[in-house]
Amino acid sequence: MTTYRRLSDTIVDAHTIACSGKRQDIAEVLLRALELELQILGSYKSEERRSMELQEEAFVRHNRAFPNSHL
Repeated sequence: MTTYRRLSDTIVDAHTIACSGKRQDIAEVLLRALELELQILGSYKSEERRSMELQEEAFVRHNRAFPNSHL
């Protein structure tokens, strides 16, 4: 079992699995959860840059998997 340092790491992995499995409903919920978690992490300035990278990567992955998504 993989040990994660942050909740956001787990959410990113779950989002990747949902996108790969074409589970748009689940992927959208996970993307919202990631946004919320990264907002919380963003309050800690040292995490802000990495948080933005994670969010951008998730949006790119989501849009590739679900081109008609309205997120």
